[in-house]
Amino acid sequence: MFSAKHSKQRTGKLGEEKACEFLKSKGYRVIERNYQKPWGEIDIIAMAPDNTLVFFEVKTIRQFIDPKVSLKPEDNLSQAKLKKIHRSAQMFSAKHSDLIREERGWRIDFLALTLRPIRFTQGRPEEFEGRQNSGSILPSTGPEGPLRPSNGSESNGLTINKEDCIINHYQNI
Repeated sequence: MFSAKHSKQRTGKLGEEKACEFLKSKGYRVIERNYQKPWGEIDIIAMAPDNTLVFFEVKTIRQFIDPKVSLKPEDNLSQAKLKKIHRSAQMFSAKHSDLIREERGWRIDFLALTLRPIRFTQGRPEEFEGRQNSGSILPSTGPEGPLRPSNGSESNGLTINKEDCIINHYQNI
């Protein structure tokens, strides 16, 4: 039996994988993932199509069937976390100044992923039959909508198909 912590880690890892697929489909080039230093972590570092260095924070949640539960990935981004990301981005960009285009600089973006609802039966997740969208996703300033990879994929026992994930991209947070 998996613990709640293990389940959150699996969901987070899956979200980061889906985020990388999404970014690549939008023309970003992923440079590094899970950049960790004692003062903070950056989930994804990528070069935008316009040659801007972008540091991404990724938050992923599973949308549950229970209408009383209305969490959004956006709810999990704190000011303290933003400060750590900013400091890490400053340190990375100082060390890798060759990646910074003077006319473009760098920015921090946020990717909020919501995975399709699941229901639990006898302690096992089952895919929810049909699509449910509570309308609780905030409008984004960048691309949004269902992730549409060419095929479904399997990762760590969690199946995500092309219509199973909603991604909101907030630029320059």
